[in-house]
Amino acid sequence: MIEDFWQIAAVGFAAQMVEGALGMAYGLTSTWLLLTLGYSPAAVSAAVHLAETATTVAAIRDEYRLKLAQRCGTLGGPILIQNGMRLFGRPETIGH
Repeated sequence: MIEDFWQIAAVGFAAQMVEGALGMAYGLTSTWLLLTLGYSPAAVSAAVHLAETATTVAAIRDEYRLKLAQRCGTLGGPILIQNGMRLFGRPETIGH
């Protein structure tokens, strides 16, 4: 049983390396490798879909964090520029 865990973990690692390099094919790579190792198609499908669900949840969480940072930058940038103009003058008048 522990051998199965390490085999599946190694397959997941290899598939994630392919995913990181190509930006796709996690499901295809992990399915092919697990079928090659002799796992049943039902077990392979369940394992791959569970892994993809977990990574999708993680991606959604990270996307929410990025959108929050993006919104702060979108609102903060113009405010910072406007306040900088008030403090230091307009760009065309500096140095004259």
